[in-house]
Amino acid sequence: MKILLCCCAGMSTSILMMKMKKAARQQGKDYEFSAIGTERLETMIAEFDVLLLGPQTSKIVGDPDELQKKYEKPVYVVSYDEYGLGKGDIVLEKIEKLLGI
Repeated sequence: MKILLCCCAGMSTSILMMKMKKAARQQGKDYEFSAIGTERLETMIAEFDVLLLGPQTSKIVGDPDELQKKYEKPVYVVSYDEYGLGKGDIVLEKIEKLLGI
């Protein structure tokens, strides 16, 4: 599975991405992750299976339901709690449930 994390600048999301990578490795899962800023979303989304948005990002890039229709991919908005506390394992679990894995 290829997971794209999108936030305003792509920097703070990198921390969450690293924690998600660690959780995936610990669970023996071979997932790919990339963190980007909003300006790269249009050019990168086609390469990924699921889109994660930082909690503040949906206000910039648009409604998650509309993005899901537009890109024909699942979209998950990371909560402020998950994001701020770097709960990579919890976010990974929620994505898997979203995808039925």
